Amino acid sequence: MRASVHDAVREPASEVGRDALTVPVVAQRAGVTPSTVHRRWGDLQEPDEMASPSGRAYIRDALLGDPDGGNAGRCSAYAAEQIDVILGRAAARGERTLGTETVVDHVVAPLRYRILFRPDGLDAARARSLVALVLAGTE
Repeated sequence: MRASVHDAVREPASEVGRDALTVPVVAQRAGVTPSTVHRRWGDLQEPDEMASPSGRAYIRDALLGDPDGGNAGRCSAYAAEQIDVILGRAAARGERTLGTETVVDHVVAPLRYRILFRPDGLDAARARSLVALVLAGTE
């Protein structure tokens, strides 16, 4: 279901822009009910599905009772793999790229902190500003 919803967001987002997407449009294209999209992802305008209430609960559940850090390590490795893919695509386009750890330290870590501890403090503008700062080479 997650993959079908993600696919249902990508195509119309490229056609009309992410700001014009609605939950009913995504739900219809994904073959799910609008309540399913709301329950799992909240508002489509959020910069990260993990920022939704159910996403924050998922992160906490994944890390809860993880005394050896195995779940956290897997989450970290997955994020690094995704960053590597994004950086590889940027490099292939001839764009300036940064190291994976730089992106983790200056973009991923602050976003995750805000998602977990300051859920009202994360919005698309803040996410974009973190990316812009790191691309500009400043902190």
